[in-house]
Amino acid sequence: MRFGAWNLEFDLLGPLVLEDAVRRAAQFGYDAACIYAHRPLGFPLDLDRNRRKRLKDLYRELDLEMGAIVCCTSFLEANHVLLYPQEKEILYVRECIRLAKDLGASIVRILAGFYGYFQNPFAGQGYGLPSFESRSRRVSRGEDWLEAWHQVQRGIREVAFLKACREIGYDGLLSAEQCSPIIRSHQLGTVPLVDERYVASLAFLKGLLLKLGAYTGHKKSPA
Repeated sequence: MRFGAWNLEFDLLGPLVLEDAVRRAAQFGYDAACIYAHRPLGFPLDLDRNRRKRLKDLYRELDLEMGAIVCCTSFLEANHVLLYPQEKEILYVRECIRLAKDLGASIVRILAGFYGYFQNPFAGQGYGLPSFESRSRRVSRGEDWLEAWHQVQRGIREVAFLKACREIGYDGLLSAEQCSPIIRSHQLGTVPLVDERYVASLAFLKGLLLKLGAYTGHKKSPA
C-alpha cells in the first residue's frame, strides 16, 4: 500500500496553486497526489491542454503517482422543480473524467449524495448527532464537537482494515484528506499548519504499514 495526499488547500489559507500543492506532497514523502477538482485548485475548465501536459510532466519529474481526481458531488433532487442538479453534476463529472484521461489518473472519486453538515431538516427538534442540535445544554457547554469526535474515533477503530488489506494482497493507494475546520489558538489555520498535519498523518499511517510489512512504496519521509 502507498499514500496519496488529497491536495485541498482552502483559499482562506493562501491560496496555493495546484502545482505548489503537488510539490508539497512530494516534499513530504507522499507516493501520490490526488487532485481536488474544484476551485481554486483543479477545476477542469481552468486547466487547458497545455497546463494539463505540464502537470503530467511535473508528476513525472517529482516521481509522484497520479492519484484520484476527487469530486464533491450530489445526485440528490433539488428543492425546486425548475432546478436540475443531476444534469449539472453529470456534465461536471464528464469533464472530470476527461481531466483524468489527460493526466493519466485511473480513478475519479464522486459522492453519491451530500447534504452538507448544517442541513439536517430536524436539527431544530434536537434530532441527529449532538453537533446538529440548535439549542441544548451540550451545545451551550461546547462539548458537542468533542463528543462527535469520540463517536467517529470509535467507529473508525471498528472498521480499520490495514491488516485485512495486507492479507488480501491490496497494493493500491490510501488517501489522506483534510476537510474539517482547522483552528489553532482561536485563529483560522494557515498553510504551514495544513502542511504540519499532512506530515503528521503520513508519519502515523506509514508507520503502521511499515510495522505490518505492508508498505509497497519507495518514498522517504522528511526527517
